[in-house]
Parts: sequence; structure tokens; C-alpha cells
Amino acid sequence: DNALLSEEEQIAFLNKLYGLHEDIKLCRKLAKGIWPFEPGTCHQWQRNVLSGLIVGMKHTLCIPVLLSAYQPAHHGVSQEDNFYSCLELCETFFILLRGVCGWREDKFKSKYLRAALSMRENPTTYRSHQFKEALIQIDTQDVLRNFQSNINNTVYKSKGSNSLLKYLLFMLETYYPSYDENNVPSKSRIPDGTNVVYTELSIEHIYPKVAEDGDVDQQLEQIKNNIGNLLPYGKNANSRLKSKPYSEKRPYYLTSRLATVTTLANEHTTWAYEDYQTRNNDVCEKLRKLLLRFYPI
Repeated sequence: DNALLSEEEQIAFLNKLYGLHEDIKLCRKLAKGIWPFEPGTCHQWQRNVLSGLIVGMKHTLCIPVLLSAYQPAHHGVSQEDNFYSCLELCETFFILLRGVCGWREDKFKSKYLRAALSMRENPTTYRSHQFKEALIQIDTQDVLRNFQSNINNTVYKSKGSNSLLKYLLFMLETYYPSYDENNVPSKSRIPDGTNVVYTELSIEHIYPKVAEDGDVDQQLEQIKNNIGNLLPYGKNANSRLKSKPYSEKRPYYLTSRLATVTTLANEHTTWAYEDYQTRNNDVCEKLRKLLLRFYPI
């Protein structure tokens, strides 16, 4: 306690204090879903991933990784690009492991914290691809088995939260235009795409959640809450559709700004059980390729 600090030690201590202060300010931004780069080069829909994941899905566990990923550029990778790559990995694995597979966050918490520490200790060499390699080491066979059994059973709940289901639809929407001819998502989502905000979306039932007496279809009644019968839709726009049959909804769908909605309306002039089966298979296959794209399968 009585030792005198040299000027060099005082400066080092002060710099650490300044660094901690900057981290605290950045942490507060991230916790509110605020993009930390201004003006930045990322598109608005990429920035919305941050708010959707941390504010919408409350996945605050990823904040230490993002704090560490916010560092100067090295080896041709920009600071912002590396930050977004880490964010997208957090998003994919959280929705896959916590959402679809139903695992507790403790299952991958240690991977997050080790990655955050490695980024701090090796700022010139540790990058998002190493973070990805760490994440895909988590019980590969269990991931694949749980995904296949759970994705088809992801349904809308009349009571309780449907945040996961809405986020799956959000991911489908933002990745939809990036699927190539083999139905595999490319690296980018929507290069110049529509601004899609998770918190501004609602879940729309194609065959209505409560059909009017003359429009009840017994086959569709059985699957009306399944993901193949659901669309992302604007909260305000959704309220005017309510219990309308598909024939009356379709004109609204055709003018939607959301790609998955207009595509559905263009591909299906009617909505029968066979239409549902086709779309449900397509949606589940897209999600399989999207969420499992880092696994060598």
C-alpha cells in the first residue's frame, strides 16, 4: 500500500481504466440493440440482427463475444465485418441450440466465454472463423438428431411466447433472397434488401387461426398452427386480415414488402392441404440448410 507507482505504471493503470470505461459504454449500447459503428458500412437489415437477437430474443449471453469482437482490423478483415460475422454466428447457434434443440444456454456458455477471452488475448489473429469452429464442436450428432425431430414440431402456441417461431420466420425472410439454385443460403443475406425488423413483425396464419363457419377446412384445421401455415407479417397490416379466407388475403399478400409473403401468393392461387404440405416441406428444408450450414453433413 505504501509503494510508489512509477509514471509508466500510472499511465498503464489509467489506460486500463479508460479501456474499461469504453467497454462499459459499448456494453450499454449492445444491451439496447444499438449498432456500435457509426456511420458504419453494414446495411440496416444487418444492424437489425443485433436488436432482434439481444432485445427481441433476450440473448444477452453473446454480449461478451461482441465486446471482444469490437476491435481493430487485421489481415484484411474489417472491424465491422468481423463483428457482424460473430453476431451472425451467435444468432444461428442460439436459434439452433437453444431454440430448435431446446438446450439450456449453459450448454454453449463456456464456448462463448472462451472465444471472448481468446479474442482479447489474440487480437491480431483470432477471428470469426475460429469462433465458428469452436461452436460446431458441440455434440454434433445430438444437434442433428434433435433438429430433425423438433423442427417439424415447432408450432404456434395459443398461450405463451411465440418468440422463437417468429424469429425462425424472421430468419427465413432475411435469408430468403440469398438462397442459390441448390436451395443453399449464400454468405450474404439481403445485399440491398428490404428493412426487416424483428420487433415490428407478427405471425400471420395463412389458413386463419379462427376460420369463419363457411370457410372451415377440416384438414387445414389440424395443421393451422404448423410452421408451413405461418408467415411473417407487419403487426399493423396483420390486424385487418384476421379470419379472412385465403382468397381474400391473397391480394394483400401480393402487395407485401416481405419476400416470403409475395412468393407464397405468386406460387399458390389457392390454399388447400396439398399447398400446405408443399410449403411446409420447403420451409423445413430451408431452415435445415440455414441452421445446419456449418456442419459437414
